Amino acid sequence: MRSRTLIILMALLVCTSSTLRAGVVPGRWEKVAAENLGAKFIVTLLSGERIDGYFRGMSQDHLKLTMLDGQERAVRKAEVAKIITGDRRMGSLTNGFLIGLGIGAGIPAIAIASMHDDDVDGGVAALMVILYGLIGGAIGVGIDAAVQGHITLYQAPKDRTALTP
Repeated sequence: MRSRTLIILMALLVCTSSTLRAGVVPGRWEKVAAENLGAKFIVTLLSGERIDGYFRGMSQDHLKLTMLDGQERAVRKAEVAKIITGDRRMGSLTNGFLIGLGIGAGIPAIAIASMHDDDVDGGVAALMVILYGLIGGAIGVGIDAAVQGHITLYQAPKDRTALTP
C-alpha cells in the first residue's frame, strides 16, 4: 500500500509541476502573428513609451499598427519591450484545471498516506483520489474562467543580444 501511495503522490507532483499553458516565450513573435488583424494591442517600447493601436500585420523588422486616431505606424521590432492585448480576455483553462486537480487529489492522497495499510482499501482510495481530483479540477476551471485580464503576446528577452527580429 505504501508503494501505491508513493506512486499516487509522484503522479500528483508531475501533474502539478508541468506547465501545459502556452505562455509567452521571450523574444518570440508567434503569438503576435497568430492574432487577428484589427486586434487591439498595448505596445510598450524599450524607451518606456506606450502605444495603443490595432494590429495591421508584421514584416521581418516591423510591427504595423493603426493608432487610435487612425494614423498608420510601423514600430521596429527591436524597440518593442512588451505587447499585451488591449481587451481583457479569459486565458487558458488548463492551468486552473491542473492546479485544482493537484489540490483536489492531493488532499485524500495525503490523508490515505497517513493511514495504516490495514485501514485502507486500495480501490476506495484510488476512487477518492480520482473523484476529489476531478472536483478540484472543476473548481479550478470555474475560478480560471471567472478571471479575465490582458494576455501577454510578446516579451523582449532579458538579454537583448539574443534577439533576432
